[in-house]
Amino acid sequence: MRRLLKKYLFLVFPIILLLLIWLVIEIDFLRTAAKNMNCHGKMSQLTLMFNNHIVLFKTFPPVAIIDADGIPLHSWRMMLFKDNEEFDLYGYNYDEIWNSTNNIEAIKNIDADKFGAFRKFYCPLNEKKGVANYVAIVTDSGQWYTTLCDESFSQEVLLVICDSFSKIKVAEPKDITLEQAWCIFKRESSKKDILGRNMRKNIGVFWNFDEKKVVCREYTREDLLLLQSLSNGRSTPENEASNTQTDQN
Repeated sequence: MRRLLKKYLFLVFPIILLLLIWLVIEIDFLRTAAKNMNCHGKMSQLTLMFNNHIVLFKTFPPVAIIDADGIPLHSWRMMLFKDNEEFDLYGYNYDEIWNSTNNIEAIKNIDADKFGAFRKFYCPLNEKKGVANYVAIVTDSGQWYTTLCDESFSQEVLLVICDSFSKIKVAEPKDITLEQAWCIFKRESSKKDILGRNMRKNIGVFWNFDEKKVVCREYTREDLLLLQSLSNGRSTPENEASNTQTDQN
């Protein structure tokens, strides 16, 4: 009887162990999936803020407010909050530089608010107080990539992506280059669980030229290649390839 019991346990124990390991993997995957959905929801709210700003001011928020001496004063993130009664900015003064004594105090108070404005820019995958996980991809001159498009352009242009390891502060007038965006994309795309399933969804905010509004969807390698083509003075990756062939001929 004992031998039979030992044999039974010898067979059953590995199965139970495998089931427990599978359960842990599934729980982690589902937890991450829920955070991805929350992140997607936040970026959808961000598109709404962009569109509200465009309706109100008839233009995009500038990537950064620059003074006469070329010093960045405020980020586009803070400009989305300006004149928006939904958010309490605790006396943040747009007439002063973002890191003035008054504004630093205001930023601390916004950070301390559990339902404060800065929560709009915290990704659930790696929340840190005061840090902006949603960052803009800017040109070498510090502008939106939409500024490189002519009137006939019809493709969606990537504006903002999620960087779960960002160190940029929400109020800081600083963002990322295309090269940095490529690094973020490769890092996030490489995150897979033990079963080979993607643990991250690369969600981005785009400007849709046809509909004249900001939209939110998953971005791909092709969207970054489009920005690369624009920075090279070409409208599409296909045009870049054809121009390269022409140069070779």
